[in-house]
Amino acid sequence: MKRIIYGLLTTLLIGLFSVDASAAIAVGAKRIDHFSNVSSATTTGITTAASGSTFVVAVSFDHTTHIVTGISDSKSNTYTLAGTAGDFGSVYYCSNCTGGASHTVTITFDGAEFPIVHFLEITGAATSSYDSAVTAKAEDSASPFTVTSGTTSQAAELLVSFIASNSGSNPVSYSESSGFTIQQQDGDGSNYCTSALAPRIVSSTGTFTPSYTGSGITGSTNIVIGIKEASGGGGATASPSAASLVLTGATPTITTSGNKLATPSTASLALTGATPSLTVQNYTWYTLPAPGSYDSNSILAGQTYPTGSWLRVVTDWAHITSVYSTGPLQNDINDYSTAESGYTGSDTATYEIKTPALSTSQYTVTATISNNINIGPSTASLSLTGATPTVTVTNNKLVTPSTASLALTGATPTIAAGQNVLVQPTTAALALVGATPSMLINGVPTGVNYSFIRRVERSLIRSVSRSVGR
Repeated sequence: MKRIIYGLLTTLLIGLFSVDASAAIAVGAKRIDHFSNVSSATTTGITTAASGSTFVVAVSFDHTTHIVTGISDSKSNTYTLAGTAGDFGSVYYCSNCTGGASHTVTITFDGAEFPIVHFLEITGAATSSYDSAVTAKAEDSASPFTVTSGTTSQAAELLVSFIASNSGSNPVSYSESSGFTIQQQDGDGSNYCTSALAPRIVSSTGTFTPSYTGSGITGSTNIVIGIKEASGGGGATASPSAASLVLTGATPTITTSGNKLATPSTASLALTGATPSLTVQNYTWYTLPAPGSYDSNSILAGQTYPTGSWLRVVTDWAHITSVYSTGPLQNDINDYSTAESGYTGSDTATYEIKTPALSTSQYTVTATISNNINIGPSTASLSLTGATPTVTVTNNKLVTPSTASLALTGATPTIAAGQNVLVQPTTAALALVGATPSMLINGVPTGVNYSFIRRVERSLIRSVSRSVGR
């Protein structure tokens, strides 16, 4: 049997690989609370991402009287001081942290304070998100109140600007004019050191200067920090920075959104910097005989194809077992197929023909299974002694069908289906295991006094002889 394994070279590589299109860096959940005359301030709970986020905590209070002695949250994260400047504020961060429901942060002081606490979540950030090169701190006593960052380490970052001031106005309304968007502010200058928190997402490296104005401000603390976006954030591209794609032997078609589609036919594919997922379907193909040189009851009956074509099984029979190979394909299906024991009715199989030009077509064959009946009793076995039986199997019958004929050499038996077996052989003996047969010997049932019959027979013969003699 000649088999052709085919399919690898013509497999369509759909969704061969996908770049991890991490979400672009963005502001997540946020909260701002103010507290009066407390040494420990805990924010109201918010729901943050379960993992991976960066959290920024900014606190405005009077540095001239007290200091921060501790910072913690309800998810057991650890915070690091990013910067403290002047008399009015500090900023802390936590990278790649745990989040969840009822997420709070607690600031403790060495004495009673009137703090304002900003709690900001940043999603889509790198695992090690803090860009220390960006951090800048300054005090400013003239409007606009500014600080210039250091140069960002990568193109995609989220900058967080924090301003805290000594304005006695109520309310103080902060404004920012250089592209930062104020997310939170508390302008109650009568009771607190007012403050505002404003992020800005940048897409190219450089230095950046947040610029604020506000009524009644004579002095301010200004801090800016940088949070790096995760690699691959902002969506998939055809040539991702972390992976390169090389196709040899063909020109692929590559789309620039979502998963990539490569259709290189016989090309080889090399992917660097990412792990591809490749699924290959291998089929067994059989070489077809010359066109037209097949039996009219073959599975090829009625099919036309050029010389050198192949055939594969798409869906095999449900109740028929066929042994496929180059030879049997051209023969009567009864010559290489066996039906399921006791099954009668129709069965179908679907095949596909592929030409030397690699065009394909499928067709379905229907077979009818009949005269496929078991003889009862099903557990009986039959052995013949003294003669060699000839069993004729026609139209896919079982070896012991109810309507089959059984021929014995040297004797002519009579077998009735579903009944005890009558045997009228001359010299053959019959043994039946698993059923009780009725036997006739020279037409006389077993159990009759055979010697008596012989005596009567001899008596009749003598009587006839005497009659003739007279």
